[in-house]
Amino acid sequence: MNNYRHLSQVQRYHIEALLKAGLSQTAIAKQLAVHRSTISREIRRNSSQAALAPDKYKATDAQLCAQSRSKKS
Repeated sequence: MNNYRHLSQVQRYHIEALLKAGLSQTAIAKQLAVHRSTISREIRRNSSQAALAPDKYKATDAQLCAQSRSKKS
């Protein structure tokens, strides 16, 4: 059986802030105590392709996308 947790809205805000501060995905993962692939996947799934690099990931947009995906399943 798989045991996993979804990222919380607070964690998503932390990811956004830490990305803007210039931290690597590995450093962000260590601070949030999650696997680095979790951060990579979160950023890949929930980043805007149109925005410039530091502004690609928005926590509020990511939360809405995640909620939308969870309602579909």
